[in-house]
Amino acid sequence: MTFMLTVGMGTLPPGVPGGSVVPTWRPGQAALARGRGAGAVRGPCIQALISAAPPDKPVAAMRCRFIQAFGTTLALASAVAMPAISAADAGRTEAEWLRLAVERLCPEPGLTGLDAQTALPGSWLLDETRRPDDGEPRRTVVRLLLPGTDELTVERRQFGGRLRQFLVSYAAHDGEGAWPSLQAIADGGCAIRSGRAIRREEGGRQYLDQLESDLRTLKWTETLQAPWPAGEDPGGVRVALVDSGLAYDLPLFRDRLARDGEGIPLGYDFWDLDPWPYDGDTARGPFLPIRHGTAVASVLAREAPDAALIPFRYPRPDMTRMAALVRRAAEAGARILAMPLGSRNPEDWRGVENALARHYILAVVSAGN
Repeated sequence: MTFMLTVGMGTLPPGVPGGSVVPTWRPGQAALARGRGAGAVRGPCIQALISAAPPDKPVAAMRCRFIQAFGTTLALASAVAMPAISAADAGRTEAEWLRLAVERLCPEPGLTGLDAQTALPGSWLLDETRRPDDGEPRRTVVRLLLPGTDELTVERRQFGGRLRQFLVSYAAHDGEGAWPSLQAIADGGCAIRSGRAIRREEGGRQYLDQLESDLRTLKWTETLQAPWPAGEDPGGVRVALVDSGLAYDLPLFRDRLARDGEGIPLGYDFWDLDPWPYDGDTARGPFLPIRHGTAVASVLAREAPDAALIPFRYPRPDMTRMAALVRRAAEAGARILAMPLGSRNPEDWRGVENALARHYILAVVSAGN
């Protein structure tokens, strides 16, 4: 394994996130970016130079890692000699990849991205994060590209040097992106205890299947996404609920949704930017949705039975969308804006404040928890 380091003063190049790993494979060569200023490192170490003699083993992978610290851009190139991938490795099923990852990676207390890449045949390191990034990490996440275009994400959770949980997730690529499909959950002894699978069906429906340790036997199923139910506008005061979404296909809510003239409910998903704000806070990951909005909506349904609900899924990835959410709620005729959520960042509320000043709407926001 060969490491080379170069330092350039300035910022990371456009489109290259800190700590990202960019493939720069060149058989028999090592790549190194040199220069100064913001243009010192461009794309996948495009300023590549031969900086070492060809290794005595074939170079199976080359990586260039960009790191920024104290205003300095670092480019770290590494060459790893790995065995060629076999036909059996290339033909593994999703479940087989998960089991292999648990078997080979879970027992490693000091797991690194390059260790994972070496242990899993034909994989390529995409990125690696450690939290906290100083001292002993409590959470290590490694993302790998598998033979073909699918991806594997490994997450190690430990405390006091002791492994608590080991998660391996598979994402299948469909030509447009990599979509999470299967997850294995192992305990501190590296034994798989359960699994989760995301299943997609026609019409936009998505389900989360809870599986036994064999990653096949179904325990129960939860809904992740569903189209709007048919129905009529109930009338009454319109209340916009801004939360993790709403399980609007439940009988309790089907007839309480505010609708337009064509009978289409008026809510929107500002998290995923689609028309179906189904309940699910996926900040912890797509396999671990938190259902908060439905519980809050049940209180509204009980305390204000004549109100018509307009569900919105809040924009966790980009809170600047909150201003557009307020405008949309006002245009939909909402008189009350219920926001049982919070943020310590004042900028997240700036757009909300400005939008509320332009509309006749009462905002009820949580002051604590």
